[in-house]
Amino acid sequence: MKKILSTTALALVMSVGAGVMSADAAAPSPDAVAAPDVRPKIQTAARIVTMERVYGSYYRIYKERYPQALDWNNNGCSVPFSVPIIDHYKNLFQKSCDRHDFGYRNHGKSGYDRSSVDSRFYSNMRYQCVVVYDDWYDLPARGLCYSAADKFYNAVRLFGGGSW
Repeated sequence: MKKILSTTALALVMSVGAGVMSADAAAPSPDAVAAPDVRPKIQTAARIVTMERVYGSYYRIYKERYPQALDWNNNGCSVPFSVPIIDHYKNLFQKSCDRHDFGYRNHGKSGYDRSSVDSRFYSNMRYQCVVVYDDWYDLPARGLCYSAADKFYNAVRLFGGGSW
């Protein structure tokens, strides 16, 4: 009888543990995040989200899946002062800035260096310019958008090191 109880208890522990550990579609518990077999999944998620093209869905998917295992905090497109034209592009580039912030905050897990994260930020902003200003008559506006992307990128390269 003693052996049956311990086998039953072991089966119960294993089924509960398997439910936590294999919860691939659901957010893992904080205990599961620390488990060695979950760490590679978190590192893969950090790599994918860091280099994802803006407007992709992995940011949302992995944010739901690993809400505590990765640092999802962001401060938007932070600039030291408010100017209407900068505010316009700050709002336009919000998704690029969120991914950039993610890359900075999770670089230890993703394994990417600062230059790679900043380059993806720049290409994402330029991609947003193409998406938003997609007609031939929008070419002047797209050029201004590219110029704003250049300025945001250069500011990050010059002053972003302290946040890395």
